[in-house]
Amino acid sequence: MTSLHLALALGTSVGALLLTPQGDDPYTGTWKLNVAKSKFTGRRDKVAAAGANAWTFSYGTSSWTVKTDGSDTPTPFGNTVALQAESPTTWRFSWKAPNGQALATETWTLSADGKSMSRVSSGTRESGERFSDTTQMKRVAGTQGFAGTWETAVVKISAPTDFTARATATGLDFKVPAENFSFTCSYDGKPNATHGPRVPAGQTVACTKRGKSVQFIVKIGDKTFTTIDWSISADGKQLTSTAHDTGVPEPYVGVYDRVAK
Repeated sequence: MTSLHLALALGTSVGALLLTPQGDDPYTGTWKLNVAKSKFTGRRDKVAAAGANAWTFSYGTSSWTVKTDGSDTPTPFGNTVALQAESPTTWRFSWKAPNGQALATETWTLSADGKSMSRVSSGTRESGERFSDTTQMKRVAGTQGFAGTWETAVVKISAPTDFTARATATGLDFKVPAENFSFTCSYDGKPNATHGPRVPAGQTVACTKRGKSVQFIVKIGDKTFTTIDWSISADGKQLTSTAHDTGVPEPYVGVYDRVAK
């Protein structure tokens, strides 16, 4: 799930749409993730055996089955993943973009009692910057091995990225420079293409605005993966991005500090 959340740590009600003049847009600026104030815990995923040397992974309404032979397998997120079972307590995943470029290597390690696991995701951004993020998971179903239901307990992010937002006459320009990722959308609820070397084919973002709140609906093809709501603090110095992944009750809440206007 790494690339999907990195790209847009961004029902639509079009009826009473209110556009803010460009000069007064509260979101224009450069923003940096404040890890201490953000909340990434409480989200669950599932692992289930799928026959000899194969496993099915489920997150929200998405699921994909991967063999443990190291072969690249398409996922619902538009990228591919390969799995190698190095031991009964260690799995290694290799995630690739649609163009075959490496996204991240993710290592899962079970605890001795099987009640928790660590997931360490490491890789290189488009800018050349290295990252290594660690997620601690706790078991909420299942008794042994990787099979079961797991919940995010602790997340440690090594190198939070910046993004920039700029008001246009009708909407917003959005960029993540470290990933060479961008899109431009109007606040009309219509889908807009996203751009970047790691973007899955058919990914779009639709944007709407009511007062100072902005909503983004992220799709790949016809399937909605994430609905993201932006709000701004009264002093304009903090932006809160609340992401509701489809089928996942607990949101992913990123709080961003303004670092430049």
